[in-house]
Amino acid sequence: MTPDALRLTATWPAPATAVLAVSGEIDLATADQLAQRLTSILADGRARTLIVDLGGVSFLDARGLATLLAAHRRGARDGVTVAVINCRPIPMRVLEVTGLDKILLARPPSTRN
Repeated sequence: MTPDALRLTATWPAPATAVLAVSGEIDLATADQLAQRLTSILADGRARTLIVDLGGVSFLDARGLATLLAAHRRGARDGVTVAVINCRPIPMRVLEVTGLDKILLARPPSTRN
């Protein structure tokens, strides 16, 4: 395995919560692998929440963004919250520049009355 090869590890810390830890680069060469794993978790039907932990991701391109957005949309359609956590600076910058940080990043619940 090359140093930037995509590594995906799914865990279920609670019965309806899946966490997919991702490390490596998400790009044209690896986005299909990520898409297949996200689709598999969503199709399983157990998850009400899918957290995508990008703490180990060093690079994220447009294809990776499209993959994450597609999972978010499918989750919304199926009643599953899909959210991204632990972005490193380079992937975070890509999310911010495209405005997808407002859609994909996990946010704490609002404290407004």
